[in-house]
Amino acid sequence: MRILTFTIGCLLFGMVHASPDDSCSSNGCVVFNNDDLNRLIPYPQVGITPVINFNNMAGDSWQDDADRTSLLHEIERRRRDWATPDTAAYLKHYEHNFASEGDNYAPWANQKAVINAGKSWIKGDLSELSLLTYPDQPDMMVFNFVQDYKSSNLSNRMKKRRYWIQKDNLWQIIYEGSA
Repeated sequence: MRILTFTIGCLLFGMVHASPDDSCSSNGCVVFNNDDLNRLIPYPQVGITPVINFNNMAGDSWQDDADRTSLLHEIERRRRDWATPDTAAYLKHYEHNFASEGDNYAPWANQKAVINAGKSWIKGDLSELSLLTYPDQPDMMVFNFVQDYKSSNLSNRMKKRRYWIQKDNLWQIIYEGSA
């Protein structure tokens, strides 16, 4: 058996004769036969490569290219609104059931308004973009990226994750946090 560790608590196991039944007893780890695991070894990068478990993989997880295009446009609109002191424009991209690492929408939105009021200018860029359909929920997307933020009183770069959900043809953020 070959074992490859990618992150704390998550292992990929290689077995001579791995079968679907083997993955059920793996305590949350992923089981491959050795040949498949050996083919995968060159590709994953710790902290970058996502691992997604799902029950069914039937066709493309996007309903159509229009969904992909509409979300990418919404991500760009949100980035542009974020780079202005107009807090209301920025907040319209967030669902009212939004959560962020311990806060729900109301206190988080109030905090953003206070923070933005103290800035004379804001600039922001996104890089290292990754957009994945959430398993078994085609109207939810997971967006991972690196955020470069600069303003009149702060400059930082960090990895972030957002969950976007589509309701009535409108994409909105329901969760945002560090990645």
